[in-house]
Amino acid sequence: MKPSLPHHATTTLHRTAGGLRALDLFIERIASYSDQYPGKELNILVVGDENANFAIPIAALGYQITNLHLSETSALKAQKLSQELGIPINAKTTRLMEEPTGKYDIVLNALSGPTEEITDTCQTMLDKLKTHGIILFGVTKQKSTYAKIRDNIKDANLRIFSSVASCSFLNGVCAKYSNRIKKGSSLFHFLDGLDGLLAVHLPRKRSSAWVFECRKKISPKLVAYVLPTLSAGGGAERLVMQLAARVPDSGYEAHIIANVRGGGLEESLRDQNIPFTILARKGIFGRLRNINILKNLLRDLEPDIVHTNLFAADFWGRISARMAGCKNIITTIHNVQNDYGKLGIFVMRGLKSFSKIYIAISSDVAEYLKNTLRVPSAKITTIHNGIEIPKIIKRQNRPFHDVPRLLFIGRLEPQKNPDIFLRALAEVRGRFECSIYGEGTMEHELKHLADELGILPRIFWQGVVPSTHDVYADHDIFILPSAWEGFGLVAVEAAVAGIPMVVSDLPVMRELFNEKVKMVKPGSILDLTQAIEDILSRPGDAINQAQYLSNQDFSRYSIDKMASDHVELYNLLIDPGAKS
Repeated sequence: MKPSLPHHATTTLHRTAGGLRALDLFIERIASYSDQYPGKELNILVVGDENANFAIPIAALGYQITNLHLSETSALKAQKLSQELGIPINAKTTRLMEEPTGKYDIVLNALSGPTEEITDTCQTMLDKLKTHGIILFGVTKQKSTYAKIRDNIKDANLRIFSSVASCSFLNGVCAKYSNRIKKGSSLFHFLDGLDGLLAVHLPRKRSSAWVFECRKKISPKLVAYVLPTLSAGGGAERLVMQLAARVPDSGYEAHIIANVRGGGLEESLRDQNIPFTILARKGIFGRLRNINILKNLLRDLEPDIVHTNLFAADFWGRISARMAGCKNIITTIHNVQNDYGKLGIFVMRGLKSFSKIYIAISSDVAEYLKNTLRVPSAKITTIHNGIEIPKIIKRQNRPFHDVPRLLFIGRLEPQKNPDIFLRALAEVRGRFECSIYGEGTMEHELKHLADELGILPRIFWQGVVPSTHDVYADHDIFILPSAWEGFGLVAVEAAVAGIPMVVSDLPVMRELFNEKVKMVKPGSILDLTQAIEDILSRPGDAINQAQYLSNQDFSRYSIDKMASDHVELYNLLIDPGAKS
């Protein structure tokens, strides 16, 4: 391929088969890692690059580069070239094993030696990485097969996060017709571009060179959690994050994959050092493209468990997992009614054999699985959602505020009936103010509705916050007016916090609270208005009832119980003979 980007002008890799493609693949992986740690200055070590063909172009993009050389001559030459180009690198002749331990974010091995040396080389590089650093490895096939190279990398206690072909046939063609194909010629560039195109679409094992991204194995066992997005406002997304943070304590490494787009949870995942991959879906063929990308990612990761959540992951994720040869697929169903309609139900029925186990988050969801999705009872297990009980700040046994404070927490979507809630508030007699925590597609419509109803000055739109554990204690009444719920996580948090509640009369609410909270007919403005007014007129009774409920044992809904139940299920899938 011809040089086409500014950094291509700082290297002679355009004269090497697959050279510019390999360089761009390295830069792509470095940029992806950098995106996960915004604002952090990466410290990158480059080895096996005597002519600084990789080190200088990468440094040209603003990265801090240390380039190790075998001889003083090549180090001086690389340093002089970098000075002439005005691109600073630190070229030196220190041996790799003499570099400080745990110094680098990324170690890049531009060109491997003999395949049998890969394991030892990787182990040495691994020692130089920071805890969550990565190794980028360029490998040119000699006599060994692709599978053998992968095995050698894994023998170094590394997990392959990505393997991409950089060259398919051109090395062999150039070797055979060296007298006819001049490196750097128009013909060479044409064949190199064609080679790179084929490398993208042909099976990777048929290629002649690859770029690997590897990380240290935290545990020999891996769970890959597949979600559509990393939305901060989604209950399922937060639960998966909490689960991924806890399973390492039980011997499982976790990796979260968003197969549609990222979201507000990215920062929290970085803070907790939970690895994640975002497959941004773009264009009309984005879904089909992502199937192949996710398939390759799962083949590289080789997870012991693939755990899908929410429809876009349950559908596309399970197809990719099956194509990747993953045997243990688990699917959690989070609701009793979904937005995918009759066609979606038909599709979910068709894919029911793809999952070994379905997790229902409540008895009501288990019934939905059996009756609507037609999943056999033997494949269904119920694991309740969990909350972080110790973190929830309890509401004191105090009177209501002079202006009672109402609270709504949830996605601003039709399922949660936020429009019904606002219309009911407009009919409430007496003073109040209301905080609404959440975001969604109805937000603009709801603000306009509140203005029309004349209650906009009394509504405080709080958006999505990192945690609502301390929110309940400052309010007087919690309202959950949903049309349907699979579990009702925020309702359990409100019960633990000891705040008076009004919730929709749904099967799962009766399962959770057994009529110990005020329930109203879903979608009824009149009933919701009356329930709120009843509590406002007799706050003492509501407070006493909430305090009584708060003192009950909610440990069965703890996040630790949820995590331990999941780990037990994972263990049984991996080793069916294990005792529960």
